[in-house]
Amino acid sequence: MMRGGTPLCTHLRLSIAKVGATLVDSGAVDAEELEEAFARLEDPAFATMSAITMAVWGRRAAKPKDVTVEEPRHVLG
Repeated sequence: MMRGGTPLCTHLRLSIAKVGATLVDSGAVDAEELEEAFARLEDPAFATMSAITMAVWGRRAAKPKDVTVEEPRHVLG
């Protein structure tokens, strides 16, 4: 979890700022939306999750019940 004003959000803000002009020029966002995002990233009441957090969110799959596991056999004896 990333909270506004923390180093993680500062890093994200600086990363977005680096490509901000390209985002605005392409029409992906307008300048007002970009400034709003920057303000949120500085606001301690704001919280978000990083893409990495989302990428690893999940649980292990359940083991099938009908699978039997054999004991390993020793080759030499």
